[in-house]
Amino acid sequence: MELRATKFCGLTLADPGSSLPDPNQFSTFEELLGTTCKSMHGAAEKTGEPGASEYKQAERSLLRQAQLDSFPTEYHALKTGNPIPSSSRLLTLSPELDETAALIRVGGRLRRATQLSYNTIHPIVLDPKHPITHLLIKKYDTELCHPGPERVFAEMRRYYWILRGRETIRRYQRSCVECQRWRAKPTIPKMAELPPTRLRLMKPAF
Repeated sequence: MELRATKFCGLTLADPGSSLPDPNQFSTFEELLGTTCKSMHGAAEKTGEPGASEYKQAERSLLRQAQLDSFPTEYHALKTGNPIPSSSRLLTLSPELDETAALIRVGGRLRRATQLSYNTIHPIVLDPKHPITHLLIKKYDTELCHPGPERVFAEMRRYYWILRGRETIRRYQRSCVECQRWRAKPTIPKMAELPPTRLRLMKPAF
């Protein structure tokens, strides 16, 4: 698979028009990330496995493609320095484009919070209906051993900002077999009929 590259702010990035693996063809985010990393860096033609930097670049390419699929108008406006449309779903998030990773992040007023990480202050914006978002929710839900939606939502919020995130996670967990198994309530069996010895009037039960 041939992958073209472009320059953005001095960084070589995957071309939005290049061919990345279809996320609908994968059941886990790890499989999608591994295939993307090998296709981008030609790991099959090299000796050894891809390193951490290659996986990080592949992850950014996937997230960037998800944003280009979901927010093409906003991405182009932020890249060219123009304001996003007033009808945009991202308007209330004060979005900004990360010039290092070329990803749309939440703006906000926490820039001076020195005790928080950059990813926590400016999480990556994702669309709730994109298949990559679905795979990420599945990844977090599995790694956390299928907790409640609030726990998954809190952990993902450290790095990602999913539009309507709570509702999206709840919808996924309602279809997750393991989540339903953990949340299933035990069925109390119906008590059997009393034996005749317990029903004799004016006589001892045993």
